[in-house]
Amino acid sequence: MYEPKSGQWIDNGQHLLLGCCTELLALHQQLGLNEFFEHKTAIPFADISGKRWSFAPSPLLPGSLRYLPALFKNPFLTFREKIQMVLLLRQLSQAVQKTDGLNKNGLNKIFASLILSALSETPENVAPEALQCIVQKLFFEGKDAAGVYIPKVPLRNIYNDAAAKKLKEKGVELNFLQRVERFNTETMDGTSSVANIQFTNGSQRSFDYYIAAVPSFRFGQLADASEMDEAFVNSLALDQFEPGAVTTVHLWFDQPLPLNGQSFFALLGGPGQFIFEEAGSPFYYTVVISASHRLLSDNELTAKGALPLVERVTEQLRRTFPQKSGGQILPANVKHYRVTTYFDAVFSPSPAVYAHRPSAATPYSNLFLAGDWIQTGFPSTMEGAVRSGLNAVEQIQTGTVTDSTRRSTTASTACR
Repeated sequence: MYEPKSGQWIDNGQHLLLGCCTELLALHQQLGLNEFFEHKTAIPFADISGKRWSFAPSPLLPGSLRYLPALFKNPFLTFREKIQMVLLLRQLSQAVQKTDGLNKNGLNKIFASLILSALSETPENVAPEALQCIVQKLFFEGKDAAGVYIPKVPLRNIYNDAAAKKLKEKGVELNFLQRVERFNTETMDGTSSVANIQFTNGSQRSFDYYIAAVPSFRFGQLADASEMDEAFVNSLALDQFEPGAVTTVHLWFDQPLPLNGQSFFALLGGPGQFIFEEAGSPFYYTVVISASHRLLSDNELTAKGALPLVERVTEQLRRTFPQKSGGQILPANVKHYRVTTYFDAVFSPSPAVYAHRPSAATPYSNLFLAGDWIQTGFPSTMEGAVRSGLNAVEQIQTGTVTDSTRRSTTASTACR
């Protein structure tokens, strides 16, 4: 969105991509988007007591052992908590199981930022498979699994401008600002299919195949407008998909924060979970709060409560990154702020929903589903969205659409 007071485009929320997002990174490579991202091999942590920690792999150890030195150097945990952390990670690396009885204090204490960011939900409200998937990918996927890729420019410059340009070069026709109103379906010789799609301006277009890469609530709207098979729509259980909110606090200070050369930090001890130093104007920072529908008050999620939230976040930053000069603390002052909340950014991966998400196939022979709510084993992430698209294309290419593929698979087998 355009922010008039600062005179720049800002994102609803900054994105942090991990090295374990292999399909998303492969898509970036195909579209020539790597130049827009800064790659970091470690994740820096900071808390309000002034402690710092770097989650970085050891180059001398193989496999999951490469993170043991970093875990035991962690200043936020007691020795006993470190041992419990290692045992928990080992258990989570095995087959899917209930984690209710496990001591997850250490995991919540230092990896809350990553877990909340990936799941947009608090650990106690997520399906065990979702938590396990994140841990498996982060610790056991590969050497650069915990490596970080941070956008250097606004996301619209990457996914709207640069990606669109590359797709057009590949012969892809893009039609922006044309909203699909309904699918016009037909049944011939006992087989149902989509004949064409109809736009809000009344025009229609026909294709061989259709992939509906839209959020769950949007597909529900399309299904109702298209008068789709009632049994199919009911099987999707779209009313069970609870949205997860992401709030971003945009702050413009009168001087830089002492981030010691880092462009981002994972934050502990306050409402903010990540801070990013942004380009576009001097001393501009964003603080991201995932799962804000759980962690913030109803008042803080409104424009009326924006200032109290800004004050809480600013106090967290002042304690975490104190400005010191001549023995005195000289805190940076906020010149301008803006709070944005994306209320349906993702879906909440509750146990009721996570293992029963639909597959790409539908009862319509040429219609397939995609989006982060489709069953990929991944939670609501860009990686999951990319994988859902690949699944849809694979089913189109192989033509293996059967009743079994229409039924969702379990998260334990899909997280691969």
